[in-house]
Amino acid sequence: MGVLSFNFIGFVSFVFILTWLTKGEIRKIILLVSNVFFVMSFGNLFHLSYLIFIIIYTYYFSKYLLKVKSKKGLILAIVIPILVLIYFKYFNFIKIDNLVMPIGISFYTFKVISHLVDTYKRNDDIDFNLFDYSLYVSFFPCLSAGPIHRSYDFFNQLSASKSFDYKTLKNGATLCAFGMFQKIVIADYLNIVVKNILDNPEYTGVYVLFGLFLYSFQLYVDFDAYSNIAIGVSNMLGFNIKRNFYTPYLSVTLQEFWHRWHISLSTWIRDYIYIPLGGNRKGLIRKYTNIFIAFGLSGLWHGSSFVFLLWGFGHGLVLIIEETLKPLFKDFPMNKFTKILGIATNFIIVSFLWILFRNNSIQEVMDIISRLIQPDLFTLEYLGMSLIQFSWVIILVMITVITDVFRYKTNMITWFNNKGLIFRWCTYVCLIAIVIVFGVYGTGYNPNDFIYITF
Repeated sequence: MGVLSFNFIGFVSFVFILTWLTKGEIRKIILLVSNVFFVMSFGNLFHLSYLIFIIIYTYYFSKYLLKVKSKKGLILAIVIPILVLIYFKYFNFIKIDNLVMPIGISFYTFKVISHLVDTYKRNDDIDFNLFDYSLYVSFFPCLSAGPIHRSYDFFNQLSASKSFDYKTLKNGATLCAFGMFQKIVIADYLNIVVKNILDNPEYTGVYVLFGLFLYSFQLYVDFDAYSNIAIGVSNMLGFNIKRNFYTPYLSVTLQEFWHRWHISLSTWIRDYIYIPLGGNRKGLIRKYTNIFIAFGLSGLWHGSSFVFLLWGFGHGLVLIIEETLKPLFKDFPMNKFTKILGIATNFIIVSFLWILFRNNSIQEVMDIISRLIQPDLFTLEYLGMSLIQFSWVIILVMITVITDVFRYKTNMITWFNNKGLIFRWCTYVCLIAIVIVFGVYGTGYNPNDFIYITF
């Protein structure tokens, strides 16, 4: 059940009504049944079977760790989820009928690991039961592609007394609508142009550069769209999930970029890989080694091919170079011009690193690079686009930039919902018209085609 399908919209509406018509344990039962239904909608019993197993397995280990602070117990608890994840992502060479990679396994594996580690470290008497833990791991809005929220924050929200709040509903629904607009109108339209350029060996030089820059926006908008839908649905059901993107392409440095890009994953890697390895506390060489390890594992989490590992190492290398050069720029004035220059430079670096992210082999990467360095003149006629089509692509990019600048300064959803009724409904009508005219949908469209769902 894709999150852009009418089935999903109807499903969320039904769950929303039942959730707010009930209270206490009945509400929790409805949410858990909804999670089960969502998993089963993907049509394979193994998805649910493994999810149930990993919930029970990690739950009883976490209860043990709550009482006995055993490092061996912690290692034993996390090794099974990690090995299963490694098998499905990297060594799935034993073909077994109906045994497919469980939906969301990359994300909920990280959720159960963070819960086990946090439980091991806690010194208070906070408790949780199997029912609440099952809700946390299988929470359907965030199951397929995150965000990776933390367990104890979720438990606190689950136990809090809640009453229906129209403002929260309105903000959540608006965020969902914005995410759907991002996906259908911007990301999927850019995807058509990007594939036409980067997958066609006839295009070289400035065409490839143009395609790479568009891919940067496509990837960002695609994942931000899913995160906004997931967070919006969570809000509608009474849960506050932290934002997953915070205008990353407005970052001046790569370090700042990773504080703003896929925040739930980057903070997970920081808290459960980089810091436990020693972080920056054990000397410069150890610090740089830890950066390489953390980003290398981040690359491998995204995919099993060697290029993903190189993508992670590439980010680690740039971060180390930034750290090394930082003293040289300590007294460098930060004004509007230098900030724009930093943003542009960082965007170019990130865009070039996306070459490794998008392609599946070293050969494909080398092909793109060889095409990129060939000189070529840019003409719309050769690109196969009319002036109107090209202008629309630029408008979509500008919409993304402008909304990001606006979201950088204020909460756009709250701002919008505080506007008058006439303004809001005029905006709704305009956006619906844009979706109908320019949206990508219909025959051949797969509503499951969010890029990060494949990870």
